[in-house]
Amino acid sequence: MAESHVISGLVAKRADLSGLVAHHRQEVARLQADLQHLDATIKLFEPDFNLKSIKSKQVRQRSQYFERGEGQRLVLEALRLIGQPALLSAIAQQVMAVKAFDVSELLAIEHSLDSILRRAERSGLVQRLGRDSHGTAWGLVPLPQ
Repeated sequence: MAESHVISGLVAKRADLSGLVAHHRQEVARLQADLQHLDATIKLFEPDFNLKSIKSKQVRQRSQYFERGEGQRLVLEALRLIGQPALLSAIAQQVMAVKAFDVSELLAIEHSLDSILRRAERSGLVQRLGRDSHGTAWGLVPLPQ
C-alpha cells in the first residue's frame, strides 16, 4: 500500500490543478463573452462588416533567456564578431559565452535565437545565405553606401 504522505501530496497537487482548470474555464468564458459583446457593437455601427476578416493578433511569449531587444542585439553583435556568415550553432555559442549560459540550455537557446533571426530577417537586418547539411548560414545585411 502506498505511503500516506505520497497520497496526501498527490491529492494536494490534484486539488491545485483542478482549481487552475476551473479558473481558466471561467476566464475563457469571460473572454468569449467579451468577444461576443465586441462583435455585437461592431455590427451595431457597421451591419455588413465581415467579422471573419479580423485576424487574431499573435501573442508571443517572452523569452526567459533575454530581456526585450537583448536577444536581437546579441545576435547582431555575434555576427559582427564572427565577421562572416555563420550557422545558428556558432551564433548560439557566441551568445552563450557572452551571457554565461549553461551548456545544457543549448537547444532552448538555439530555438530562441532561430526565432530572433527570422524576425531580424523580416526586418531586413540579416539574411539567409544558404543551407547545407549543418544548417542555415546567416549574415548581416550590408549597409547601403
